[in-house]
Amino acid sequence: MNYVFETSLEREVGQALDENSILRFAFETAALNVPAQYGILPDSRVEEIASNLETGGQSASRYIRISGEEWDVLYASDGFGADQELLHKMDETMRSYRIIRQNGHYYVQTGVMLLTLNRILYMETMRDVTEVFDERAVGFSLYRRMTLLILLAGTVIMFLISSWLTKPIRMLTKATKQMADGVRRVSGADIGISTTGIAGPDGGTEEKPVGLVYVGVSSEWYNDVLELRLSRGYVDGAREFIRYLASSHALSALLKAIKAHG
Repeated sequence: MNYVFETSLEREVGQALDENSILRFAFETAALNVPAQYGILPDSRVEEIASNLETGGQSASRYIRISGEEWDVLYASDGFGADQELLHKMDETMRSYRIIRQNGHYYVQTGVMLLTLNRILYMETMRDVTEVFDERAVGFSLYRRMTLLILLAGTVIMFLISSWLTKPIRMLTKATKQMADGVRRVSGADIGISTTGIAGPDGGTEEKPVGLVYVGVSSEWYNDVLELRLSRGYVDGAREFIRYLASSHALSALLKAIKAHG
């Protein structure tokens, strides 16, 4: 995006400098037509030539300012409000330019020295390039919106993937709770305990590895489902050990429920 903006701005600067050179040639050519009795180009003639250059241009967004030897303004288009910073940097060997902002618009301000009829004059132009900056602003706005949409879409996708991957576990959690509730209702007991999971050696998956056990507790005053990871890697003989650990946690959950009853 910055590359497109910089390329567009560079093109506008190049066109402004080219236009400056054309206006310089046109001014110096017009100055040669001044009657021979004038040994020096009069201010009135400077103003006339500058006015003709402005009105004869095809660009309504171009402004001209001509200054004399002492940097006094001899002619300025309506709306030419730039300061004289660029003017003071001019010399006869180079063309100068800068980007300025004025009244909410952006301009390429160019400057060149004129040597004609024993006078040193300075010609400045302003070319409106606001459209380039507006396009960049619109581009950045679209970029921000697209980024937000991509982030939002990514969040939704990650949620759906996470929901799909954890669905088996959520189903086990729900089943464990239902089992504990069923045990309590069928037996008429005050507390129901259930366990389910993968004790091995077979049946383990990436989502439900061996050693994943759920313990459910159901009562009128206390309900809970515990998720336990009882094996970090299945080894021979671990099945009975996992079942032993699951039973121990079930008993601990039962004691917790009894204490909760007070």
